[in-house]
Amino acid sequence: MIATVILVAITIAISISAAYWMSGISGQYSGFEKVEIPTAYCTLTPGVNNSKWGLYLSLKNSGSNPTRIIYVMVNNVVVSEYNISAGGSLSDTGSIGTSLSENGLAIDSGETVNVYVWIGEDRFSSGTSVSVHLHSISGIDYVKLLMLL
Repeated sequence: MIATVILVAITIAISISAAYWMSGISGQYSGFEKVEIPTAYCTLTPGVNNSKWGLYLSLKNSGSNPTRIIYVMVNNVVVSEYNISAGGSLSDTGSIGTSLSENGLAIDSGETVNVYVWIGEDRFSSGTSVSVHLHSISGIDYVKLLMLL
């Protein structure tokens, strides 16, 4: 009788341990990336020689895994193709640029960050719709359509 009780107790302990171990393994592989763009707006920054449209996007990683935005596309063209270096500033000359650094932008789970994209006024006119694609390291595009006001 005592041997039966001990065997049942050991069996229960082993099955509980196995259940915790399996839930730990499944938690490792069930994480996901999800970036939301809750706020996005456009402003015109007047300049002496060249005015610029400023596109401001607020990004929130509501997924369970951290992610990295590695490049930005404007109307399906990568910003670097417009011959403007990444990591510039709004005062730089040129047609199109972004606030992303050469290494991209890391976003931890639950974190909110801002991305800025600027477009020379000579490239687009007021009332034009601009598609901004944020491409993550895992290959997912997050798209926001903005109208230049």
